[in-house]
Amino acid sequence: PEDGDARDLLEEINREKARLIREGKIKKEKSLPGITDEEKPFDIPENWIWVRLSDISEPCRYPFADGPFGSNLKTEHYTEQPEVRIIQLSNIGEKGWKDRNTKYTTFDHLETIGRSEVQPGDIVIAKMMPAGRAIEVPNFDSRYVLSSDAMKYVPNRKIDKSYILYVMNSDVFRNQISAEVHGITRIRTSLGKVKRYMLPLPPLVEQKRIVEKLNRLLPLCDSLD
Repeated sequence: PEDGDARDLLEEINREKARLIREGKIKKEKSLPGITDEEKPFDIPENWIWVRLSDISEPCRYPFADGPFGSNLKTEHYTEQPEVRIIQLSNIGEKGWKDRNTKYTTFDHLETIGRSEVQPGDIVIAKMMPAGRAIEVPNFDSRYVLSSDAMKYVPNRKIDKSYILYVMNSDVFRNQISAEVHGITRIRTSLGKVKRYMLPLPPLVEQKRIVEKLNRLLPLCDSLD
């Protein structure tokens, strides 16, 4: 009980978003339906709450964004100079960033696809192969932009980002994606779907305890023969 209630945390997030909307600093997001009891896959403690991913996004201009259409980021837009790093599917590993297949576009071209710019610390989600794996963008390059097969999510700064990543890469979140992927040869998900998927949200102090324990125990699991 001394940890507080995640409902208070969600209310704090909602109040800040409402204030910024009134001040004209952000646009009002399209409302998503409330979470019904039938949707909840399992019971959670009384001071936790089920939320949709969009409920806990950062109140900024583009908390979610797709990569540009392929025609807006082609090889003719690439440069040999290390200007704007293009985040590709091959960079989105199951356990974090993979520094491979390095490609850049120019600062000038970034201005034409600015909605797809990504900041270090943002979360990037793969649309396919397999869909839904999520990583935190590292601080290796000064500027980043999405490729067409990736999308970004900016989690609210009041939430522990590591907790969000653990949940997004768990069966709790991935099973929702798997149930709704589409396509035959290139099975994929979409930004509109990902926004409404659910996750269980504990109070912040418990988020931190969960992350601390997972950080300690999962490397031991990985080391087992």
